[in-house]
Amino acid sequence: MDFRFVDLIDGRQVNLVTATTASGARERLYFDVQTGLLVRRVASSQTVLGNFNYQVDYKDYKLFNGVKIPTTIEYAMPGVRWTRKVVQVRNNVPIDAASFNAPAK
Repeated sequence: MDFRFVDLIDGRQVNLVTATTASGARERLYFDVQTGLLVRRVASSQTVLGNFNYQVDYKDYKLFNGVKIPTTIEYAMPGVRWTRKVVQVRNNVPIDAASFNAPAK
């Protein structure tokens, strides 16, 4: 990982950090200077057709049981964009063991 420079996203200063994963995929991570929270991830991976690029923006962080979680997550890739909204977070909820033994389809 390498720190590159301070940039602006939506009028806020962000630190740009570049990284290469163990599999060789390259990523750019943007962290809010004031909060330290991740606000954008831009990644590319090699395919047989060339580089495939995508971007994920993390917004509207809210505190859930002491953990800040982005409640708006915007995805963008060539020709496609969509948004996910988190409306509820429940930490440490018991899960019935039977849910992991679902029959194969």
